[in-house]
Amino acid sequence: MPGQRIIALPLTTLRVAQRSGFPIPFVYYHLQTTAPPTSGEDAKQPGILKRVTEKAASTWASFGKAPEGNWRLRTFRYGERIMDRIDFEELALKSFDPAMGPRITKVINGESSEEKKRDEKITLFHPTEFGAPLGHLKSLLEKRTPLHRRGFYTWLGIAPLTAPFMIVPIIPNLPFFFSAWRSWSHYRAWKSSEHIEELLEHDLIETQPSKELDAIYESTQSEGTDASVLLSAAKVPDVVSLFGLPETASADLLRALEQVKLRLKGGSEK
Repeated sequence: MPGQRIIALPLTTLRVAQRSGFPIPFVYYHLQTTAPPTSGEDAKQPGILKRVTEKAASTWASFGKAPEGNWRLRTFRYGERIMDRIDFEELALKSFDPAMGPRITKVINGESSEEKKRDEKITLFHPTEFGAPLGHLKSLLEKRTPLHRRGFYTWLGIAPLTAPFMIVPIIPNLPFFFSAWRSWSHYRAWKSSEHIEELLEHDLIETQPSKELDAIYESTQSEGTDASVLLSAAKVPDVVSLFGLPETASADLLRALEQVKLRLKGGSEK
């Protein structure tokens, strides 16, 4: 299993982004952390958060298998459309688990705290021509951290306002669950963004150009596809296969490509 790593996939050049009013190019970052091995009872007992997350995912998947015309299936389809509208940057950030990444040595009054820094760093893989990935990542996080902090508190405040929907029989309080989910999503993205900023500050992310990625990007350009984007949808399976990414990564990357095209067409910064 791969350890902690980040895969940077440029989707546009700086020139193309600036032409549509965006200050930095669009880049999709696949953020991956792997839990350290456990033993004994800890290995047998999953954490509460993991159990809740798995239960929610299972429940949501069952909605997609409901009969045609059922409210669960309609809710599932509507939810999937909402997912397509959520910033791909948020979806990527909230998938990163800060607890699994390198820890930061904090110095208080000249002495290190009990939390010690791990020896390993996170490797950021990128195409060779993407010459300054750490600078781009820092600029992106400076924007995303306050955005997700505001989003967390905003949706947290909206959730109690959905209480009147609880009087509707049979159908669950979907507005409340949606508000709670959006608040949780923003919280995860906020904390992940803050943590990655700390990793950058402590020089715990190292870059590594990938010749294999270079080949994928070169083949995209030779196909003569959409000139506004650097990576074609047809090459997404190649990226997923190259790094052994989970199946969900394919959908996330395709979603990012579609969002970038829409943003370039709209010509206004998000």
